Amino acid sequence: MVKPDRRAGVSGFGTKRVWVWVVLLLIAGASVLLVGRTAAVALTHSTEETTFLQLLNEYREDNGLEPLVASDLLSVAALRHSSDMSKYGFFGHITQASDYFPAGSDPFRRMALCGYDYATYKGEIIAAGCVTARQVLDVWVGSDVHRRELLRSSYKVVGISRFYRAGSAYGYYWTVDLGGWVDPTAQGSAATTTTTSPPSTTTTVSTTTTGSSTTTGSSTTTTSGPAPFFVDVPPSAPYYQAVMGLQEAGIIGGFVVGDQQEFRPAEAVNRAQFAKMVCGVFHLAVSEDLACWFSDMGLDNPTDLYPHDYVAAAALSGLALGVGNSMYAPWAAISRAQAVTMVVRGAQQYAPEVLETPPQGYDCPVPGTGDQTHDTNMVVAECSGLLVGIEGLGSGWNPWSQATRAEVAQILWNVMR
Repeated sequence: MVKPDRRAGVSGFGTKRVWVWVVLLLIAGASVLLVGRTAAVALTHSTEETTFLQLLNEYREDNGLEPLVASDLLSVAALRHSSDMSKYGFFGHITQASDYFPAGSDPFRRMALCGYDYATYKGEIIAAGCVTARQVLDVWVGSDVHRRELLRSSYKVVGISRFYRAGSAYGYYWTVDLGGWVDPTAQGSAATTTTTSPPSTTTTVSTTTTGSSTTTGSSTTTTSGPAPFFVDVPPSAPYYQAVMGLQEAGIIGGFVVGDQQEFRPAEAVNRAQFAKMVCGVFHLAVSEDLACWFSDMGLDNPTDLYPHDYVAAAALSGLALGVGNSMYAPWAAISRAQAVTMVVRGAQQYAPEVLETPPQGYDCPVPGTGDQTHDTNMVVAECSGLLVGIEGLGSGWNPWSQATRAEVAQILWNVMR
């Protein structure tokens, strides 16, 4: 299987431009209406919009996911954003000028202003220059980051807009808004939105490519959205998606400060904490029955699995080998190289599908450590995309520096997703 070059995030979209907006919000105790493929395509959208929904739901079902149902509220938000982009000459997730929304509005505000103001998962994907439903779906499916959004199981409803404006930069503008809560308008009722129909001729084909530039799949728009779970990890933070994804999965937590929670992304991670994290990511069995043989762990609290039993599980699985002389150094900060090695060992055993074999002569941008084991694992991790999203990665990135909470969250999230 050939994968895109995830180091650069390039997906080879030619002259079509695609961006993605990804934000995860928490929702507790929410029930959703399950709908089938027939109900999902019963809305009165344009032919291409209806075709896109059908193709998308077939793709989701082929991947073991529930189909999406069209939401009138999200369709209105999508239509208005597509219209604004085509009329006012911008392409992005932040409103530059609008007939409907205040300038500077992000997808969440637009959805809320159109009535979809639920505290749930929300996302937006846009494209310009794609004429047909098949074209735009193929572009998005061909991009790792967009494909993950289309296959996110948390989404239940979708709003779709394919808007054409003669004389605009790209001609056709697509906006797909996604949500995790089935709102009252998403019951298979007829949509109240309309879509501008394209001309009957094909003379606009050339304008869809003129002046268009390739936007890589790694271009993720991140501006302020709803309040984050951790007060120090706003939606604009580079590691926001990773931190929120791991928090939702119960793998990481924060620090309670008054009535708020802090994540402290810049703080170092100690080796005991990281052992617990990798146990969660790779679903290692942890119990009080495990024997921890490291001599520097101190007394084991039989009522608490942390840290002894997590360290024992990581060691028994071959992920953690200690620092020598029968010691683990549980409270010492883990280095980037050590963290990467533990992750690669775990992936080799429990998630081999996420790893790529570096080709001969592979040029890894990460400096060597001087340790053959760490160097080999670092190259595998980088080639496999497990270091995607790490800030400052390159010749100046020191693999022996302490790994921060944000960095390990990103690496582990790259494994999970």
